[in-house]
Amino acid sequence: MPENTFSADRIFFANLKAEKITGSFDDELKGKASFAMYEGTGAASYDIKEISPNPPVSYSVRVTDINITPLVQDLNRDIYISGIIDIDGKGFVNEPGPDMELVFRSKKKRGVEQLMNFGAISFIASFGGGNPIKAFGSSDLGYNMMAGRVTINEGYLTIEGLAGQDGHRQFLIRGGTFGGVNLAIDKDSNTIKIQRLKNRIDEAIRRIK
Repeated sequence: MPENTFSADRIFFANLKAEKITGSFDDELKGKASFAMYEGTGAASYDIKEISPNPPVSYSVRVTDINITPLVQDLNRDIYISGIIDIDGKGFVNEPGPDMELVFRSKKKRGVEQLMNFGAISFIASFGGGNPIKAFGSSDLGYNMMAGRVTINEGYLTIEGLAGQDGHRQFLIRGGTFGGVNLAIDKDSNTIKIQRLKNRIDEAIRRIK
């Protein structure tokens, strides 16, 4: 392998995985990498500021055409979402400032349905403090757009809906003209401590079992 290059068949972070990773870096420890992720294609750039036990690193990443179904199934088997999504992210490791900012947006693709089950609805609603009624039933419901921005900073998570806005409500999920799922959060109360959010998510998952 040429000097200042690297590769890996697969890496894991939490329950998610990236595959076919290749990359390179220069003498100033700035580099780029490409990878596959759930049938999508990813590219990342990074800048290691110094060599130390906890080196400060800045990074940016873009992944296109992710198949949502296997991704969310790796997170939780009770959650089902079908569709295609693009993700753009940036952030810092071991540096002041936001730990991470991530923007996601669904995209339509011929032959791929945009559906989610009650588990997914309950899970997503938990981010905004929602408490959906189980009258949704067991049938999968369609959506037209899924879009949002997630920011993690000093142990707090802020989520913004980018699929439309109605007053103080920002939509994470929008249904189609003839029905479907609509999920929104209040932009005045869209920041939560991550530990509290974990408790909400655990409760949301418990309700659907």
